[in-house]
Amino acid sequence: MMFIDNRYISRFIMIKRLLMIFGLLAGVLGVSAQGIKTKTKGWEITYKPLVAVSLKDTLIGKHPADESLESAAALQKEAKDLIVILDVTSSDIRLMTKQRDKTIYLVNKTNDSAFVQHNEHEFHYTPLRVQEDKEDNKILFTKESKNILGYRCYKAFIKTKEEQFSQINIWYTKKLPNAYWPEMAFLKGVPGCVMQIEFTNGQQSAGIIAQNIASKKWTADYFLPATNNNGITNAKKLHRIHGNCDGGSAFQFGFARITKKDTLFQKKINDKVETSSLNSAVEAPPEPGIEKIQSFYIDTMGKRAFDEIIEGAFSDRSHLDASELPAQNDTDLLPKDIVLVRKGQHYGMLTAEGDWILKPEYDSIDTRMRKYWVLKRAGKESLYSKEGLLLPFQFEKVWRMDDNFYNVLQNGRWGVYDRKRKALTVPAIYEDMDFCYGCEVGGDYCFAEKNGKWGVIDFNNKVLLPFEYDHEHWNMRSDNWVTCLYKNGQQLIINLKTGSEKVCPPERATQTDSTQLAQGFVSVRKGDKYGLLNPKGRQILPYEYDFIRYDAARPGTYYLPAPYVQINKNGKWGVADTTGKILIAPVYTSGISLELGEYFICEKKKGEGYSEVLLDKTGKRVLDSDYDKIDLSYTYNDSVPYFELSQKDLYGLYNPATKVLIEPKFSQIDGFLFNIQQRNSVKVAVNDTQGLMDIHSGKMIVPAVFNKIYAQDSMDQALFIVGKESKLGLYSAQKKQLVIPLKYSNLSFTGEDHVLEVNDDNKYGLITSGGKVLVPSRYFEIRTLQKGFYLLTQQDSAYYNTFSFYDRKNSLMRKAPDSTIAIYNDRLAIIKDNGFAKLWRPLENKVIVGDYASGGWPEQIGYFAEGLAVAYKKGRAGVIDTSGKVVIPFNYDGLTSFQNGYALILSDKVGQDNPDFDQNTRDFLNGYKHYGFIDSTGKVVVPAKYDLQWNSSLDEYFNEDYLVLFNGNQWDEAPKMGLAAKNGDIIIAPLYNKVILQQNGPDYVVEKDKKFGLLNEKGQVILPTQFDNISLQENPVYQLKYKISFPVLAEKDGVWQYYNRDGKVIADIKTEKMIPFNPGIY
Repeated sequence: MMFIDNRYISRFIMIKRLLMIFGLLAGVLGVSAQGIKTKTKGWEITYKPLVAVSLKDTLIGKHPADESLESAAALQKEAKDLIVILDVTSSDIRLMTKQRDKTIYLVNKTNDSAFVQHNEHEFHYTPLRVQEDKEDNKILFTKESKNILGYRCYKAFIKTKEEQFSQINIWYTKKLPNAYWPEMAFLKGVPGCVMQIEFTNGQQSAGIIAQNIASKKWTADYFLPATNNNGITNAKKLHRIHGNCDGGSAFQFGFARITKKDTLFQKKINDKVETSSLNSAVEAPPEPGIEKIQSFYIDTMGKRAFDEIIEGAFSDRSHLDASELPAQNDTDLLPKDIVLVRKGQHYGMLTAEGDWILKPEYDSIDTRMRKYWVLKRAGKESLYSKEGLLLPFQFEKVWRMDDNFYNVLQNGRWGVYDRKRKALTVPAIYEDMDFCYGCEVGGDYCFAEKNGKWGVIDFNNKVLLPFEYDHEHWNMRSDNWVTCLYKNGQQLIINLKTGSEKVCPPERATQTDSTQLAQGFVSVRKGDKYGLLNPKGRQILPYEYDFIRYDAARPGTYYLPAPYVQINKNGKWGVADTTGKILIAPVYTSGISLELGEYFICEKKKGEGYSEVLLDKTGKRVLDSDYDKIDLSYTYNDSVPYFELSQKDLYGLYNPATKVLIEPKFSQIDGFLFNIQQRNSVKVAVNDTQGLMDIHSGKMIVPAVFNKIYAQDSMDQALFIVGKESKLGLYSAQKKQLVIPLKYSNLSFTGEDHVLEVNDDNKYGLITSGGKVLVPSRYFEIRTLQKGFYLLTQQDSAYYNTFSFYDRKNSLMRKAPDSTIAIYNDRLAIIKDNGFAKLWRPLENKVIVGDYASGGWPEQIGYFAEGLAVAYKKGRAGVIDTSGKVVIPFNYDGLTSFQNGYALILSDKVGQDNPDFDQNTRDFLNGYKHYGFIDSTGKVVVPAKYDLQWNSSLDEYFNEDYLVLFNGNQWDEAPKMGLAAKNGDIIIAPLYNKVILQQNGPDYVVEKDKKFGLLNEKGQVILPTQFDNISLQENPVYQLKYKISFPVLAEKDGVWQYYNRDGKVIADIKTEKMIPFNPGIY
């Protein structure tokens, strides 16, 4: 009998020690076999799946097993010290031993693979990455399988050149996570958890085999979350939040952040370290007397809402209009902008606006899928979509097959849940289930395992194929063809509809796979080549292609639509159709694009470079020549399509509609911006000159001899403004010549047919499109008052303006009165005549006579605003409209212009020459002391009894929603401020130094004698003016409105408390200071 030498025994012992370390750490770290993501201090930690595997050896022969036992005992003793502490640093997240002398777990923040070290041993676990195997240690996989501890395990083996043994047999299962160790590097190519290892030399074998499997759920109880300077913390739960707190934030999005201090005390009872505090027990022992700051969020009732924001951020969108908001579509996708929060050990979800989607009741929320989220609660799982919770929390695992049917795991067995019936339509009796989850169109059947064999059942538990097959999640499909079942190690092809069952040929059994394409077509590999099967299973393309792609894509996308199939042979591309007909032979060097649904652009090798050809949908050439590049383009605004052809840095075009071909001869071709005039035109360039070409005919509209060419919407379609050397002229495409020479610095159409405004040496004039001068270029400004009627302004060296009018219809030029004050349009101007102000119609050249002239002309008419102007007659003010009608009688000392339908009434004139007033104040006040408000109908809404502020502007008296009242002034006393409604009702009497309007509501913050209070929309007191400070969400620089959210945080005598809209304290929370809503922002 042969024995394996001691070197092998040492290696076996090392393997066993490592696997035991693996198991013990899994127990200490408590990581679930399914893998868990959790959040700690704002960082995401991915705890990779771990399982605790207890092993027994299969060593044959008389060898000292006590060495293994001794090592195991020593390791168990060491494990008692593996109480870990979570330490968050700037670069990584560490788990350390209780004594903090070893880092046993390290997670880099930019890489979620983990490195674990314990004493002299070290190993990694990480997602398996495919690595190239050494030739002498190549893993060979087989279909041979057996059950180990209820898990189907498959056999792989390694042929080695070791003297001690010639082969290593590995039994693994894909149902458990993979892992590998540096000492057993040959295992890292195994796609699953290794359950047995056999070392053999052909006559004798030895190794290890799994004895039992256990998985432990991770909980935060093992960790101590936030670190202090000494690296020691506690994970105390804060149950009661009433009483003194360290800080509180203003309410935002319906929540406020609270921080609270607690001092913990240690005491030793029965040799066990325990902790206590005034408010709660803690889960891990801190050092004596350590002060901890806890942060959490409360709702508007003062109740604890959640502890921290894990992911996402709240967003205030109230100020955005509909065009700025994220698109609200009617799809079945869940919102993208979400906020994940934690409360204790549970998680919840909020919208970005602060509305609850899911209360914090769940062990985990997986949001990687937008269509549905995976929720876990108390060891059970469900799915959540826009419709709500899709399944009850009755199952350990849920997999969605379609909108109604779900694979579910219940009590360790699999079944199918019917959402409409709210019941299992396939009882949970199966060992495993599988489904083509990735198929574009889901099937109406699934695969099920029973007594170690697989079959096919429908969603009502009808057996479609008996339980007599082996199964791999490979070659999955959802149509009538099944290619993922095996019998006696042979891959089968089974048709569910006909029941036909065929064995794959030997060469296909080892080297065949299939890919489901669009519309039921299948790409099948035979050896190294691919063929194509149609939905009925008939072969339409032979096994001679390197790649086949059929997308049946929507027109306009990158991929080819139906019925075109991309084929690749020997690295060259071509196109077939779904009948198998070859349209374009595979002779082109890159993927082929289809444009306009009829034309293929194909690339081929040409010398040292490449060229492109244009083919029709039958594969025939459209253009005889090849070009460096062919691109589909459009005239401006996607009006007319054409193909742009480039050759040796020159450009031409082909119009498929008219078959016009322009060979490359231009340095540039662009869409013409003003295509309303010339829809079929493109701008072409020859070096530095530009022209315009009609792509329908290929003829030049404007020759390419100008540096600039453009048009205006009001222009005749045959006219174009052209430029050369900074001078502009007008080109007529109809006459094929310049109709206005290149002599002006600016040309623009006035809106009247064939009339342009010209600028010649900064003087303006008018000219027709035929070149006839209507108004010579000598005016400072020309303005169109009405079509064909123009205001001409001249300005002298003293900046004094004189006005003239040009009436083109009547070919008249006339001068406005010298005393013209303002001209608004062709029907309204203000002039002075012998010291009196009059309204004048420029077009008719006559004075407007109306009510305002009754009893004498006014001495002054102010500027019109909102169709009204203040006029003064015999020292009394009134208001007139543009027709001269008196809207407000001349009964007032003074009036201001209107703003939003209201004006100030001015009274009690104290003298414009008062030396206490500066010039700006005198101009505004005109020597008045008091003011009130009047509307545009002449109704006095607020009597003139309030005090004008001497250093204020008119805008300060008007608010979008209110009229502002002042009592007192800066000279006599500190003025007091109040508000009135637009109907004159006094909302807030002028008793306060400041009134701050609420941006997001009807309430007001008021200040009086350096104390603050709150009033409601009726001016009633919510909080009296007794507070030292009131929190605002923001402090705008350029706004008069502030954001205030209830409950509001207010400070009185150094204590901050929350008050609701009734002025009552909520939850008796007292804080020492105001803090930011978001931690880490100061």
